[in-house]
Amino acid sequence: MWEDKPTPASEFAAELLKAVQQSTPPRLIRIGNGSRALPSLATLLPKGLLESTLMKRFGLRGKL
Repeated sequence: MWEDKPTPASEFAAELLKAVQQSTPPRLIRIGNGSRALPSLATLLPKGLLESTLMKRFGLRGKL
């Protein structure tokens, strides 16, 4: 999954700067591994299922 191959901070920062420095910056900026997959999952899965899956994957406890 995307957390197994994170986007290097320098690459993320360069892409972010490029996006925000445009004459008309985008309203939504998706940068990095998983930046497109997670929003797609959020629209497809029930909120509770998505939250419990992410909590289990990242070792979180309790309600978000």
